[in-house]
Amino acid sequence: MLELYDRDKTGRTQLKEALRKGEEKLRVIEAQIAELEAMRRELQERAAEIRRMLEEEA
Repeated sequence: MLELYDRDKTGRTQLKEALRKGEEKLRVIEAQIAELEAMRRELQERAAEIRRMLEEEA
């Protein structure tokens, strides 16, 4: 990491690396959010099914 500072006095290399890492982390987070949203929808559907079943029994 120190090599980046010695070679690039403008800081562009460090900025590019920070951007790359940030964008990579965003992709991971976005995938996690999509997975969580799918799980939430599934749980909401199951809960609705159970409520209907309980109402039919009443």
